Amino acid sequence: MVTSDMRFQSSSAGGSHVEAEMPTQFEVSYEDFKHVEPLLPSSVVPPVPEHEMYPTSSGWFPPNDELRSQQKYTVLRTKNHMLPVYAKVQHRERRTQHLVTIKRIEGDIWALEAELRDFLEKETGGEIIRTQVHEVARLIRVRGLYAPLIADFLLKRGM
Repeated sequence: MVTSDMRFQSSSAGGSHVEAEMPTQFEVSYEDFKHVEPLLPSSVVPPVPEHEMYPTSSGWFPPNDELRSQQKYTVLRTKNHMLPVYAKVQHRERRTQHLVTIKRIEGDIWALEAELRDFLEKETGGEIIRTQVHEVARLIRVRGLYAPLIADFLLKRGM
């Protein structure tokens, strides 16, 4: 425990400083921190949970390492073991734009983009698919409402 006296300075309207002594005593206790520690987020990512059967009741199943190793690329799961596929709606210049972002891509990002575009074009009946590849940030953006199709595509490839 640490105890201390504090000194405060006050200024008057004339600009001169007057030092006033206000004895304020306080204690610093590190013992009470044990009550806060359970509320802090874990610094270690938990392992993939084991279940009796897959998919679970929520539809989740773990990545398939055998299928994943056959690809030139990998899409890593998030710390909560979910696919990093995010749908976003933007309102710009009197129009609404739907985007799907795929993050945490490792390996040949251009091969993933080409395969994904072919898959989406076949699924949508030949519709033109607009994509944007950001190599440095390791992400791909796809214009449109394709989040479920993209997640299905990644799961079929073991991601």
